[in-house]
Amino acid sequence: MLGRRKMPSIGIDIGVSAIKLVEIKRQRENYQVVGAMRTPTPAGAISDGVIQNTGALAKTLAEMVEKAGLAKRRVVTAIGGRKVITRHLKVPLMPVKELSAAVKWEAEKYLPMGNQDLVMDFLNMGEVEADGKKQFSILLAAVSSEIPRAYYNLMAAAGLELAAIDIVPAALARWYTSLNGQKGKQGGGLALVDMGAEASNLVLIDRGKIVFTRVIVGGGNLLTGAIAQSLRINLQDAARFKEEFARLLENNVTKQEESAHGNDFRMIAADMAIREVLGDFIREIRRSLDYYRTQPQATPVTGLIISGGTALLPGLANFLRQELELPVEVGSGLAGAVGTPQLDAGFALATGLALREVTG
Repeated sequence: MLGRRKMPSIGIDIGVSAIKLVEIKRQRENYQVVGAMRTPTPAGAISDGVIQNTGALAKTLAEMVEKAGLAKRRVVTAIGGRKVITRHLKVPLMPVKELSAAVKWEAEKYLPMGNQDLVMDFLNMGEVEADGKKQFSILLAAVSSEIPRAYYNLMAAAGLELAAIDIVPAALARWYTSLNGQKGKQGGGLALVDMGAEASNLVLIDRGKIVFTRVIVGGGNLLTGAIAQSLRINLQDAARFKEEFARLLENNVTKQEESAHGNDFRMIAADMAIREVLGDFIREIRRSLDYYRTQPQATPVTGLIISGGTALLPGLANFLRQELELPVEVGSGLAGAVGTPQLDAGFALATGLALREVTG
């Protein structure tokens, strides 16, 4: 999953609500987006990173591939959700050729092996000092073998060759550091939160390296569902109402002012539903940050960058900024080719996946 290969420069993020595709080329010391596409994911085709409907997904991907002229190209994708187990390990310094065996031995202490057939891989994050000794910091990833096998079959059915399956934290860290150059590798903790439809990925980085990761249950679908239940409307109407409410948040409309919109009851009900969902989400972020601060050599977290489809909701960054009392920004994207607009934060993961093959 984490092994490095040369080329391709195509990343595909298969989300619950949308599939994002990004193609990147290296241009001297910079990176440029050659093309990008986003299309709705077939309903129910994927859940918590597990493919539920290969046929529907393959058909949609094949249509994207044909439109973009990418048939038979090599691509990088990721498995998201809670099915992927990630752990941070530390092992003594040793020759690189001995590292795989040492990590596998150490992993058995931390992974629920049981009768599962797990696929494991790791990323060496470099040297750290722990307990007065220099060690390697390792990001370990493991997933049931049947899940990556389904992704390989999916790409083959869509007319693509799967070059690698990356993990979300590595791709997000790559996206941020590539965007910010040397600034992205300076000291000081920064939180990246990629907000999807079903779940969000929290990644803490320091000096460009991953120091903590966590999957937080909750995303755009929970917000939509809370509104639908509160107002007793269908999910499609609730999604539209969510956008309308988000625009009011962006303009800092207060509850007293909502009556001027002729929707005071609906707005107040939506406000309560959304705040309850976001309250749980914010509590999980706080708990994660508090846990990280207790770790040896933890550096202060100076800000939070949000990405993913849910991050595009107007006013969300302002709301999180007030609640977390931290600087919060919506992530930007790499510049596109001439005449192509800059990608929005919804393409963050796909961009990080594409960068895997052209960085370093």
